[in-house]
Amino acid sequence: MTRARRRRRSLRLRITTGALVVVVAGLCGAGLLLIRAVEREMVDQIDSTLRANTGFIERSMKSGASLPSAQGPTDLYVQFLAPDGRVIGASTAAQGLPALVARRDGGLGRVVTVHDSTLGDLRAMTKPSPVDPSVRLVVARSSSSVSEVRDSLVRLLIVLLAAGSVFLGFLIWVVVGRALRPVNEMRKTVDAISEKDLDRRVEEPGTGDELDRLADTLN
Repeated sequence: MTRARRRRRSLRLRITTGALVVVVAGLCGAGLLLIRAVEREMVDQIDSTLRANTGFIERSMKSGASLPSAQGPTDLYVQFLAPDGRVIGASTAAQGLPALVARRDGGLGRVVTVHDSTLGDLRAMTKPSPVDPSVRLVVARSSSSVSEVRDSLVRLLIVLLAAGSVFLGFLIWVVVGRALRPVNEMRKTVDAISEKDLDRRVEEPGTGDELDRLADTLN
């Protein structure tokens, strides 16, 4: 294998590697942005439903109705916390659970993310009880589906990037090889010129770009 041949292959490899890195980085960035957008949209939907649930519970309590029972959403959890943080009341779904929101988890009226060892990730809102402002009303909904969807999308992105990298790498390798083919033909022609046929000329590719100018310079 000649030195020129090694150079040509090395240039082809460098171009292929560089182009592949740029393309994969762009696809990875776009994929992560898409995953983030899907995650944000799912969280916004949970928060919107949570605020609606909280408003309904407050109105029901003001009218004297009881807490949501087993007939309500199974991923809706309602607790009443004493000033010292003890659970002094809970809906059917939240019976036996420890306090879902501690004081340090956020201010009143703000939706925060909390984690329970049994329920997993939750989005929770804390507000003063409509019938006793000294008691905190905690309303929470499960947000485990968000992490499940995010993990699934990340795995899908990894698979697509792995498969796509192989295909793109092969495609770029072929395209770069075709682009460098005229250069290789010029090299072969120049190598074949001897002292007896100095009038021989390099054939111009006819591309009208740098390759034509290179052939003209060699001639």
